[in-house]
Formats: sequence, structure tokens, C-alpha cells
Amino acid sequence: MIEETINKFIEQAKTSDLKTRDYKDSYNGCVMKVSFGKGQVSNVPWIAFLLGRNEIRCGIYPVLLYYKKIQTIVIAFGIGSSFEPIVTGK
Repeated sequence: MIEETINKFIEQAKTSDLKTRDYKDSYNGCVMKVSFGKGQVSNVPWIAFLLGRNEIRCGIYPVLLYYKKIQTIVIAFGIGSSFEPIVTGK
């Protein structure tokens, strides 16, 4: 499923379509969030995988970043910028 999702994501990133409703809400026990931009098309759309109380604006989470200009996907840890990250312990 994730390979299909990533291929769909890359193809949509080449357009001006910002809609994400056709993407699944979860993957492998994580909440999955997709963004192509808000109000305008982003140069770096992303897919984030959230666990526990982590959120896009508050947490630490794996994220796929697609740099459209160089047609490259980077796998990274996203760190929320608005609040202190929530670290989920054991």
C-alpha cells in the first residue's frame, strides 16, 4: 500500500491539486497526514506518520519530503515548530 501511496503522491505533486481526501488516514498503526500546501502549492509537499500524541505542529515524527525542483524524496524526522516536541516513552 505505501508504494502505491507514494507513487500517487508524487504524481499529484506535479499538479496544482491540493486535495488530500483520497489518501488513507493511517498506515501501519500511525496516523498518516499528507499535504501539498495550504492555499497555494508547496514546493516541498510531504507525508507524515504520527504516533501517540504527536501532531504536525507539536511532536517528532517520520516524514517523507518531496523536493519537486530536484524530483527527490527525503526521509527525515519532522519536528513541530509551534510547541515543544512530545517524546513518547516506553
